[in-house]
Amino acid sequence: MTAQELILKGIIDEASIKAEEILNNAKAEADSILEVAKAEAKAYSGEMVASALKRASTIKSNAESASALILRDARLKRKIREIDGVISAAIDEICRLSDEKYFELIVAMAAKIAESKPGEILLSKQDLDNRKTDFLIKGIEKQGLTLTLSDKAADIKSGFVIKYGDIEINSSFEAKAAEKRGELEDAVNAVLFTE
Repeated sequence: MTAQELILKGIIDEASIKAEEILNNAKAEADSILEVAKAEAKAYSGEMVASALKRASTIKSNAESASALILRDARLKRKIREIDGVISAAIDEICRLSDEKYFELIVAMAAKIAESKPGEILLSKQDLDNRKTDFLIKGIEKQGLTLTLSDKAADIKSGFVIKYGDIEINSSFEAKAAEKRGELEDAVNAVLFTE
């Protein structure tokens, strides 16, 4: 082997050793980067899982709250329907009273609110057309009320309206039920919904 070949072989050997050293260093650095990347990916996936679990918990909590609210509203609507039904049934029951009893009730109610000045008492069209108003007239006279029965019908379903000039006092049973709704709801709740 000549000197030139020896030098060339030495350079090639040294280059091979250096190349292998660079390759090993690159491989070690790649392994290190890969380990860091795996650790970061694991940490990131853990954060993602924790974040997803937190979001899922929030969604579940919101859904439970919403369903509880919907259920409460449905129960409230049912109670209102049942209370309305009871009030409506009570008014219907009053309307089914005999003419004598019906007008006794109206006279008793009118006596509580009537003023000492002359006025008119108006009935619903149905009551004017279908009931014997003689009981009402006799009751008014008996109570000493200064009311006369109007031949005009009030725009009500049942009960009466007292009119003093332009002033009207609505004493329809529907108006009275609306006026006393809070008390009636409490009473009906106590009977129907003892939870």
